[in-house]
Parts: sequence; C-alpha cells; structure tokens
Amino acid sequence: MVAIAVFALNLLALGLLLRHGELPDRLLAIMVTACIVVEPMVDHITIGTWRAGVGALNLIQFLVIWAMAERTDRWWLVLLGSLQMLIVSTHLMPLISPDHFTRTGVYLRQGLWGLISILLFVAVAECRAATRFAREHHGQKHGPRGGQDDLAGAR
Repeated sequence: MVAIAVFALNLLALGLLLRHGELPDRLLAIMVTACIVVEPMVDHITIGTWRAGVGALNLIQFLVIWAMAERTDRWWLVLLGSLQMLIVSTHLMPLISPDHFTRTGVYLRQGLWGLISILLFVAVAECRAATRFAREHHGQKHGPRGGQDDLAGAR
C-alpha cells in the first residue's frame, strides 16, 4: 500500500515537473519516468546477490543527471545527482560481502529514493518560483509601468 502511494506521488511530482518546468526539468522528468518503467524489466539481471541490471540502470541515470547538472543552473539537479550517486554506490555493497550487506543496500536505496521523491516536489516549487521571478523581473506582473510604482515606494 505504501509503495503504491509513493509511486503515485512520484508520478504526480513528475507530471507537475513536466507542466511547470523548462526543457531541462522536462527532460529529467521523462528520464526518471523511463527509469521507473524500465527497472522491473532489468531487475532479474543478477550476478549472485548483486543486482547488476538495476545497478547499471542507476549508473546510467546518474550519468545523465550529472551531465544535465553541469549544463543547467538548477541547484536541485546537483542534489539529485548526489543522491543518485549514493544509490549507485549502494549497489557495490553486495560485492563487499554478499551475505551481510544485501538488505542494507536495499533499505538505503529506499531511504534515498524517499529523499528524491521529496526533492521532486521541491523542484516543482523551484520551477514555479523561477517562472514567477522571471515574469516579475520583466515587468509583466506590474502592468504598463513595469514595476515603477514599487521602485518609487522603495526610495
């Protein structure tokens, strides 16, 4: 039940990001949605207790997020990339000790994905704020005087 609620909230956040975001935000939302869809298809690819298919998918997702974070001015993409890098590193835990760290890695990934879920909603708020700021900065909110009344009141 909790997994379905988290999945629905993630889809809501990604949909809002598609609606309110700019091109980098929309591309990221599409990529994350694609990874959510593809993950069950590669979940069965394992080497011992190492989930190589999901690990490779998460590595690709990290590399795409990293590339996007370097090319855009989105602070939340940097944080998302950091969280995704931690998720990728948890896939190495079964290689250290296959018998002891497998469940620990799964629980860590679930917790980190919870943080990513929250971050997606923060990203939507940031996109809406950036749009509002750009609109106000260009004088569209204040009508024909372009915010001159606010400037006069500040003097």
